[in-house]
Amino acid sequence: WTWGGGWLALEGGTGAGYMDFAGSGIVHLTGGVAGLAGTVVLGPRKGRFESPDDFGPHNLPLVV
Repeated sequence: WTWGGGWLALEGGTGAGYMDFAGSGIVHLTGGVAGLAGTVVLGPRKGRFESPDDFGPHNLPLVV
């Protein structure tokens, strides 16, 4: 999309298209999509919605 003269880099024909500093936008987009796909595949923890009281916080100071 952006590397090697991709369509986002050339948008508008003025040469002032999307500029990705050191590839950080693509790297974070890829990581976010991979994380979302992983959570969809794994799903919620077993029993999470049947008995929610059994799932207390693990570290109360961090929760607060």
